[in-house]
Amino acid sequence: MLTGTGILIIGGDIAYFTSENKITFLVTHNAQRFVVDQTLEILEKELDPEIFSRIGRQFIVSLKAIHKIHQSFNGQLKIELLPPLDEHVLTSRERSTQLKKWLNQ
Repeated sequence: MLTGTGILIIGGDIAYFTSENKITFLVTHNAQRFVVDQTLEILEKELDPEIFSRIGRQFIVSLKAIHKIHQSFNGQLKIELLPPLDEHVLTSRERSTQLKKWLNQ
């Protein structure tokens, strides 16, 4: 559960967190965006690892937000999220291995 700016957000409502220009955003499944005070590094330690996974330098995603996964070059994975983004989300080879293990839990 996160609170900020007078808004209560339940964990199941969170699709993903993203970092842009040193600002961390929480994105809900209905595409609302909120600024959060914590960095992705802090959130990664605080969030339930069965529900959320760090898939790159700029993203922590919930399992429910992953729409499709495509194999990419050099062992990377291309992730399609819901709600969709204008950019491609690519994992590193190391994160790809971690993501596959997480998905197979």
